Amino acid sequence: MAKNSEVLKDFMNRGEGLQSTSLRSFDHKLVSFNTTIGQFTADGRVIINVTKYSVTTSKIQNALLREVSKKGLSTISVNGVPRNVHNLAPYIK
Repeated sequence: MAKNSEVLKDFMNRGEGLQSTSLRSFDHKLVSFNTTIGQFTADGRVIINVTKYSVTTSKIQNALLREVSKKGLSTISVNGVPRNVHNLAPYIK
């Protein structure tokens, strides 16, 4: 099983998909505890779910924000996303 940092790196590199105990990367999405917290758009931007859920998810969200910033990628932040949501696009305002 991969570490969260490895899963995050896989997502950022649009890899084949990895999984840790609480985090998965697949289909251009980063999913924490069954809720998507990061999603690439067709034009290469990253939708970042900044809704607060748990301490673990907040740590992953902050790491995601740092990695996206390092790569200079354009982001779209969404908030108020319920748990168990798999597509962040409908939450863009």
